[in-house]
Amino acid sequence: MKMKMDQEWEWEYSRKKIKKQRRQKRMQLIRRMLFFFCVLIGGFAALDFAWGALGQEGPANDLLKQKYELNEVYAAEALTGDALEEGEEAGSNPEETAEPEDENPFESFYYYEKDKQYRYEAFQQENPDLPAGDVVWMVNVGLDHKFYTMAQAAEVVEAGPMLVNKYRYLPKDYAPKQLVSVGKGKRMEKTAAEAFKELKKAAKTAGFYLQPVSAFRTYQYQENLHNNYMKRQSEEEVDTFSSREGFSEHQTGLTVDINTGQSTLRAFAGTQAAEWVEKHCGEFGFIVRYPEGEEEITGYEYEPWHITYVGVETAADMKARGINTLEEYYVKYIEHSPDETDIGYAG
Repeated sequence: MKMKMDQEWEWEYSRKKIKKQRRQKRMQLIRRMLFFFCVLIGGFAALDFAWGALGQEGPANDLLKQKYELNEVYAAEALTGDALEEGEEAGSNPEETAEPEDENPFESFYYYEKDKQYRYEAFQQENPDLPAGDVVWMVNVGLDHKFYTMAQAAEVVEAGPMLVNKYRYLPKDYAPKQLVSVGKGKRMEKTAAEAFKELKKAAKTAGFYLQPVSAFRTYQYQENLHNNYMKRQSEEEVDTFSSREGFSEHQTGLTVDINTGQSTLRAFAGTQAAEWVEKHCGEFGFIVRYPEGEEEITGYEYEPWHITYVGVETAADMKARGINTLEEYYVKYIEHSPDETDIGYAG
């Protein structure tokens, strides 16, 4: 950024210097011409004097008149040149329309954070077709860096929504205060558990049986699970479907993996039950946390079986606004508010 500013300053300085040198050359030429005419007029004046001594009107009179006219023109041009020079230094050159300063395309968004300006600019250069508003919220999430870098502690709330992802982690010893059974030996945070039970009842009425396969996990459990996957696959592959310890939503107690009891998790995708869950889970405060087509945002492959409790109000608002990921919603409507009036707010 500093290099760019230095280059712009040097370019502006060079431009002004070249213009000034041109004016100086022009004025030097004018002075030489004046000197030449003075010498010429002086010569004619002497000749005119000689003619006058002989009682005749000499040609110097006409030249002298032209000389005075030229002097007026040159004087006016000199004044104009001085005015131009002063105007340029003051930024008001009449020959050149002053270029307006470039507007900052990011600061018009209420979720703009002034201290991230240089990151917005860098991310925009890497993604020139990305709208400025998307640049801002994506950088705020951390997407201008690789996953698991520039990580920060997640803001802990008991009943959601809570953003835990590849940039926001939970303490090693974190666990919800109240964990309630949701069946099959699985537990969830109390509010989320009650909501999941209501979701199961509605699904059963619709003809679908939903079974919890995995819910709350401790930090140590997630660490062991991730390490076991790493024994069979590369870290790059494992990171697309398994969280590293501390970065798992399951540790929040707000998440549950489900299937129909007659299929594996992956077999759940594409079933009528999965379609019903995706369509109706919001009515009970859940979202499909890793939706299809949003892998670059969430960092995970499509998981229709992984649902997360965010609250009925948040789920409904996300649907109404057409926002598919918690990352985008969290930046725009939880960390920040459309009612904010202070540009540069860094909440």
